[in-house]
Amino acid sequence: MEILHLISFSTGVISILSPCILPIIPILVAFALKSKSKAEIISFIFGLFSIFLAVIFLTGFFTSLVYAYIPYVRIASAVLLLVIGAAMLREYSFSFGAISPNVGGGIAGSFSLGLLTSVS
Repeated sequence: MEILHLISFSTGVISILSPCILPIIPILVAFALKSKSKAEIISFIFGLFSIFLAVIFLTGFFTSLVYAYIPYVRIASAVLLLVIGAAMLREYSFSFGAISPNVGGGIAGSFSLGLLTSVS
């Protein structure tokens, strides 16, 4: 009976980690195999997680800021969704140009590559 609790806990942990962490593991392993020094790997990891930290803090900040105006935010969101839905019905495609980063090597290049990976 105790094994069922362990299995339930394990699957819960995996389901929480899967959308955020599991897709990043192959990228991190590939970069670690490609890089030349441990400092570049650590710099890449700091670049990767700096965006996640910024998103956490900004989410808390904007949530507290917008909470008083939530009815207006809902109306603006509904209007925006209607506009996007109408554009999709007209078969309008939103196109964004491809950006290819020109990142050099070294610690700064590894940090910026981790930053760009996290943003994408």
